[in-house]
Amino acid sequence: MFDGIRKPVSAQQLLECGVLDKPTFNKLIKGEKTVPEVSVDKKIFLKGTGSIAGVKVGSSEKMSISEAKKQMLMPLESADLLLEAQAATGHIIDPITNQKLTVEEACARGVVDRGIRDKLLAAEAAAVGFKDPHTGKSLSVFEAMKKALIDKKTAVCLLQAQESAGGILDPNLSVFLSKETALKCCLLDQDLVHALTQNPQCYIDPDTEHRVSYGALKKKCPIESRTGLVLLPLAEKKDPSKLMFDGVRKTVSAQKLFECGILDKPTFEKLIKGQKTVPEVSVDKKLFLKGTESIAGVTVGSLGKMSISEAKKKMQMLPESADLLLEAQAATGHIIDPITNQKWTVEEACARGVVDRSIRDKLLAAESAAVGFKDPHTGKSLSVFEAMKKAIIDKKTAVRLLQAQESAGGILDPNLSIFLPIETALKHNLLDQDLVYALKQNPECYIDPETEHSASYGSLKKKCPTEPRTGLMLLSLAEKKDPSKMMFDGLRKPVSAQQLLDCGVLDQSTFNMLIKGEKTIPEVSADKKVNLKGTGSIAGVNSSTQGNISFSEAKKLKIISEDSANLLLDAQAATGHIIDPKTEQKLTVEVACIRGVVDFKDQIRLLAAESAAIGFKDPSSGKLMSLFEAMKKGLIGETTGLNLLQAQDSVGGILDPNLSVFLPKDVALKRNLLDEKLIHALKQNPPCYLDPETEHNVSYGALKAKCNTNTHTGLHILPVSGKLDPSKLFFDGVHKTVTAQQLLDCGVLDKQTFDQLMKGKRTVSEVSVDIKMFLKGTGLIAGVAAGPLGQMSFTEAKKQKIISSDSANKLLLAQAATGYIIDPRTNKKHTVKEACARGLVDKENESILFSAETAAIGYQDPDTAKFLSAGQAMRKGIINKDTALQLLQAQDSVGGILDPSVSVFLPKNIAKKRGLIDEELYQALNKSPKCYLDPDTQQPTTYASLKTKCKSDPSTGLLLLPKPKQSTIRGLRNEVSVIELVEAKLLSKSDVDQLNAGKLTTQDIEDRLRPYLGGSTCIAGVYDEASNKVLSIYQAMKNGLLRPGTTLELLEAQAASGFMIDPVNNLFLTVAEAYNKRLFGPEFKEKLLSAEKAVTGYKMPVTGEIISLFQAIENSLVEKGHGIRLLEAQIASGGIIDPQHSHRIDVNIAYGRGYFNEEMNKILTDESDDTKGFFDPNTEENLTYLELKKRCISDEKTGLILLPIIDKKKQESSKKNTVRKRRVIIVDPETGKEMTIREAYDKKYIDYNTYLELLEQECEWEEITITAPDGSMRFVINDRSTGRQYDINDLLEKQVIDQSVVEQYRSQAITINQFADIICNQATHKSSLSSSSSSSVSSSNLIPEPSGKLSVTSSSSSMLSTSGTSASLSSSSVTSSTSKTSVVPVPSITSSSSSSSSSMLSTSGISGSLSSSSVTSSTSKTSVVPVPSITSSSSSSSSSTVVSRPLSPTVTKTTTTKTTTIIEKRSSSSVVAEKCSDSLKQESHVSITLSPPLEPVGEVEPVGAIFDTEALEKISITEALNRGLVDSITAQRLLEAQACTGGIVNPTDGKRVSIQEASQMGLIANDMVTKLKPAQKAYFGFEDLKTKKKLSAALAIKEMWLPYEAGQRFLEFQVATGGLYDPEKGCRRSIEDALKMDWLDQRTAQKLQDVKNHTKNLTCPKSKLRISYKEILDNCLVEEGTGVKMLQASSISSRGISSPYNVASAPGSKTGSRSGSQRGSRRSSLDLGSSLTQYNLTTFTSFSSTR
Repeated sequence: MFDGIRKPVSAQQLLECGVLDKPTFNKLIKGEKTVPEVSVDKKIFLKGTGSIAGVKVGSSEKMSISEAKKQMLMPLESADLLLEAQAATGHIIDPITNQKLTVEEACARGVVDRGIRDKLLAAEAAAVGFKDPHTGKSLSVFEAMKKALIDKKTAVCLLQAQESAGGILDPNLSVFLSKETALKCCLLDQDLVHALTQNPQCYIDPDTEHRVSYGALKKKCPIESRTGLVLLPLAEKKDPSKLMFDGVRKTVSAQKLFECGILDKPTFEKLIKGQKTVPEVSVDKKLFLKGTESIAGVTVGSLGKMSISEAKKKMQMLPESADLLLEAQAATGHIIDPITNQKWTVEEACARGVVDRSIRDKLLAAESAAVGFKDPHTGKSLSVFEAMKKAIIDKKTAVRLLQAQESAGGILDPNLSIFLPIETALKHNLLDQDLVYALKQNPECYIDPETEHSASYGSLKKKCPTEPRTGLMLLSLAEKKDPSKMMFDGLRKPVSAQQLLDCGVLDQSTFNMLIKGEKTIPEVSADKKVNLKGTGSIAGVNSSTQGNISFSEAKKLKIISEDSANLLLDAQAATGHIIDPKTEQKLTVEVACIRGVVDFKDQIRLLAAESAAIGFKDPSSGKLMSLFEAMKKGLIGETTGLNLLQAQDSVGGILDPNLSVFLPKDVALKRNLLDEKLIHALKQNPPCYLDPETEHNVSYGALKAKCNTNTHTGLHILPVSGKLDPSKLFFDGVHKTVTAQQLLDCGVLDKQTFDQLMKGKRTVSEVSVDIKMFLKGTGLIAGVAAGPLGQMSFTEAKKQKIISSDSANKLLLAQAATGYIIDPRTNKKHTVKEACARGLVDKENESILFSAETAAIGYQDPDTAKFLSAGQAMRKGIINKDTALQLLQAQDSVGGILDPSVSVFLPKNIAKKRGLIDEELYQALNKSPKCYLDPDTQQPTTYASLKTKCKSDPSTGLLLLPKPKQSTIRGLRNEVSVIELVEAKLLSKSDVDQLNAGKLTTQDIEDRLRPYLGGSTCIAGVYDEASNKVLSIYQAMKNGLLRPGTTLELLEAQAASGFMIDPVNNLFLTVAEAYNKRLFGPEFKEKLLSAEKAVTGYKMPVTGEIISLFQAIENSLVEKGHGIRLLEAQIASGGIIDPQHSHRIDVNIAYGRGYFNEEMNKILTDESDDTKGFFDPNTEENLTYLELKKRCISDEKTGLILLPIIDKKKQESSKKNTVRKRRVIIVDPETGKEMTIREAYDKKYIDYNTYLELLEQECEWEEITITAPDGSMRFVINDRSTGRQYDINDLLEKQVIDQSVVEQYRSQAITINQFADIICNQATHKSSLSSSSSSSVSSSNLIPEPSGKLSVTSSSSSMLSTSGTSASLSSSSVTSSTSKTSVVPVPSITSSSSSSSSSMLSTSGISGSLSSSSVTSSTSKTSVVPVPSITSSSSSSSSSTVVSRPLSPTVTKTTTTKTTTIIEKRSSSSVVAEKCSDSLKQESHVSITLSPPLEPVGEVEPVGAIFDTEALEKISITEALNRGLVDSITAQRLLEAQACTGGIVNPTDGKRVSIQEASQMGLIANDMVTKLKPAQKAYFGFEDLKTKKKLSAALAIKEMWLPYEAGQRFLEFQVATGGLYDPEKGCRRSIEDALKMDWLDQRTAQKLQDVKNHTKNLTCPKSKLRISYKEILDNCLVEEGTGVKMLQASSISSRGISSPYNVASAPGSKTGSRSGSQRGSRRSSLDLGSSLTQYNLTTFTSFSSTR
């Protein structure tokens, strides 16, 4: 093989292609010649002569072609062609390292730019072959050309390079071939051969930049002797990118100047070759580099040279003209300071005070024309033209800035920072044809400061002489006096001559005379007095009795009406000053108030009027606005605005608040102080004011005309005559008295009657009779004509079901809204409060009636505290529109709309004018909406229609409704009218007709509609197959057949479906009745009462309206998923329950009535919907309620639906009671085999003592009932394994056991094994037992005896786990295991076993005396093994009880395995074991240590209220805060504790509500809602946005969604009240659970576990010392009945300086006990008097240990 260009080639291939001749080939074959020898001979064919490898610059520097291109030493095209030639001849050459590289390698090493990689790879294909796109074969250049992969020109170029390097390169052989051979090998054709023979000029000479052939270039190249590289010599050049010129704002390279056409080719070449320098060229190109300068400043007469900004300040030129010229400077590059002849940027000019900062932003915008506008999207720099296209500036501004640039040298390119000719700028996209045309028009964009006419920038420059020394262009101006310093005295502030000229008060000639000094300011002031000061407003009134007095005093004295006085005072303020006619002084409103000239109550109104003179403050910008602008912005009404403008116009003109001068209306129009509409209105001379004499409306000018003008002072005084005081004439209104003046003002009295009253011609009594309808109304519907006396109140009629509740309630609301509740029997009117006290209305309706009564006495505006009518309250959102219409219709039917401010009825049109109702309500009332219910038909009707049905009672004159004639049927809760049943499509019209005709009875209807009107087909109870018993659902849970969650679901379904069902006695009960009959426990009471609302209806928190279950879901009163479950239960049990009408209806009817929306309708009617909210306890499947019902059975006796609980392990029983067995199994630790106790003893795994102990644990108890011949019965329990028997009757008589224990067993509260254990303990070891009981059988204590013996007494409800016991151990273990049980039993390895009733204890770590064996006590089903008592004579310790909670929320479905390890201690000591059968004692030595007990904790209610020990009163926490009994921090934290454990506690009934409901109920302040939201989330959960799961507070802290301090506080509150809350499962978690679930780390868990050291972050409201929440709970009172926990509080500390943690000082505590708890767990109660509710002080069991 020979080494070719890119790959090896064989001798055979070289022979075939003609590179090797036959003799040479034969010598190679024979070995006469070697491959290296032949390679030297054939080098040209194998390697070629080499391509141009690089360049040599000057005499020595060598570099690659790519580097020369980068340094701009050769044209780009020339360099690229030479690199392509390298690639086409085999390799890219690095002349520095003398390496040959492939194109990819060259790119990777940076020898060539990656930018031309693709081009070079294409050229390289001429050496390695082009890839055929169809076949994938390698193609030569010629073949690629034929297939059109490259064009002919490229092919010739590449082939020429190859030919010059050695021949035509065969890509397959990788050798150079002569043209003739290539022709034969089809690497060329004749056409290409001819083309190459022509020696075409395919390349570019880098020096001359002329076209040249590759061979010609190679001939120029010397060969480097050391490397043999062919290097192209280049003349040395400068880098044009480094030749920098100074532009307008930054430098620019020669290269860029050349590219943009500023430098021509010859000049550029001379620069590159060093024949010209940058400074020389800069002089030639100064126009483009620097421009011809902009107008730099001005020269002003004797003042000399100054900057444009200074000239503007000195009023020597117009501000607008000056600003435009400064912008031109900025747009052409710099702000020029003509004094120092320095150029600055805008920022520098502002910093040095060359220009004002006030126009900085304007100049920066103009400067962007020079430095570039910033594209808001890309951040790129934009030219003026581009900025205009992007709407950053408008075209007018663009043309103005470009005109300045053009006049200064050309269009400034912000990127190059040079001026370009318009043609060049057009090519560079700095202009378009439209802008070019605009500039050629030479627009007048600037202002000539001298003539103040518009001018172009070029024309201004032509007027400028050039300063010889500096070359600055300065604009010459004639010197002027400064008119801004010639000040006149305006109405409220000085005004300059310039301003008076601008506003037209001064004409030009007067102004010029002032400027020239030909006239003085006092002379001109006298001429312009009307404009400067006005003619004066009306100053006061003149009374014959009082003389000249102010309007305010005249108003107080009732000399003129209040309205007239107020309007005239407003006019004074609006025309500049309040006038004191006595002192003849003009005062501002504030000063007038201080001096008593006007009342302080009028100050706000007068300040608003004064703003018409001094300007209104724009709320957005803070600028002063005129009266007209304030009217446009809605700051002042149109009527008020017109009043004030008329006063100004009558005094001297429209007042300009900025100038403080009066202006004619036409001038005011131009200055935007008026519009045409207002001018027209003022010309009409409207009567905007009241004549004090006639009370007629007149114009301000007419009043001024009536005035007497004082010749000395010029004051205008209005003469008036004296009058009576109408404010002292009182009429009796609905709820309060009202004056004659008020009745006149509101239109109830006409002017004539009012004047007659004033003159004494008529009395108040006489007029009262005439206007009685307005003062008292025309009477309202008082009651129903029913009962013995034919007079019955609506409340009584409602109770007796004479009329419906809805109808009665609405009529009561009407009474309250029109003033009073009426007692039709006594004909007396009562307030709502009085009516409630007298039983006239129900207490439950009191709040809603109070709300209605407010329509009569006035709703309080939350912002202003003013009283509002019902219509106004609706507009403020205090009541809704429907309520407002209902109340207003009643008022309107009685006498008119009741105005609470004057307490009289007003016609609707007057009410609308007075703003009591708006147009919308006015129209709505006119349409007579049906807001009430006809008691007869239950159809909506109007109040007026009901009144027409009424009859007047002969004795009282009251209107009474006739007794309705309608039949009712007994419904689910209340009576249901027949009409309602028709509407529900449960009855037809024909049924009603038959009922009226007597063909049908109500009983017939009741029987037919029983599924809709009563009963329920819901799941009533449970059938236990194992016991063949029917159980209530709750009893099934107690028996371990149902989980608590499943129990609650089924009970809620009952409650929501109509009734709680007693399946044993076949009773249908309400929740309250069922609770009283103990059909369920207290833990479910609140939940079931809530579910029952699906039947009785939910009450809206604010309105008290009764709403359905779906509406409760919609209003977030019920969680949606929970609500759907209840609705499904209703549907499955007979239909949706209508709580308002107390019967069931079909789903389609409910949907039609709007009880739920379309979405809910689809959910409820879609049988395939997968909302499965119920649980099958047999299969553990989630089912719909209907599916669960299908799996139920029907009770043969009662027909009730029962859920069967399958007996999975049926037991045979030959006795009356189930036999309970206990077997002890011992496991061989080596083989794992089980053994009996005897087998273990025989094999010597256990000693004799242990054998006896374990043998005693095996038992098989059964219950036997023996009936004697005389009929008497004996009750015996028998151990079948030992033969032990106990006669229960005998034990009761001997008082060995208590009757309560027997009752516990009979009620299945304890099992037979537990019962037997109690009997065994009491019968055999009664004397040795140490029992401690707190207050009932249900307590549990573990008390070690002094000798070390551990006796155990436990009760029915304790679930305790003893852990941590250790002893001397060897290698044996005892294991206690329980499987498939509902309780956790514990083995008894003891001598004095005394486990009682239903103790469920688990012992771990107890040591005993065994040798290398494992003893297992195993129980199945519900057997309970007693707890051991292991004693030692040498050591004793205390006991430990730990509450054992499973990980899941259901405690009773847990499999628990506990191991007790006992290792023998080889010694001579003994164990004492006492047996319950024969008291045999065996001895052995064992050492035992038990940890101290922990107190078992259940769920504890939080602090719900404060007990004020001084007032002896229960109050809410918020009220306690308001009284100062608790501080704000403690109050917040007590409320947080409530929110994070279930909701805010309502102190009234102990119920929990959300913080939103609590706010609406007034339990917490509005600002507290936001503060409590994190705490509420600690209960309801923090929603994970990704998983949508609800995180607990502990997890929220870990995820940093809850601040650590607040979170730790919430965790402590939850632990103190029963455990951490799991919002996902809706249950409490123990700290152990939280650790397992990775909620907490070990350290946090320990801190929470140690409740005694919880953070003391509250202040005790009694001792005023710091205290933890746990300690607060321990010191609470509990209210009987509600269970509300109350914290005692007083305004002064009860303990002085003593610590609340000193137990000796705790009231009700003994030394050594915890605060608030007495030793021995005795209960202590606090009797606060017979008149108060009794409160019990809660205590907690204390476990004590003795050694």
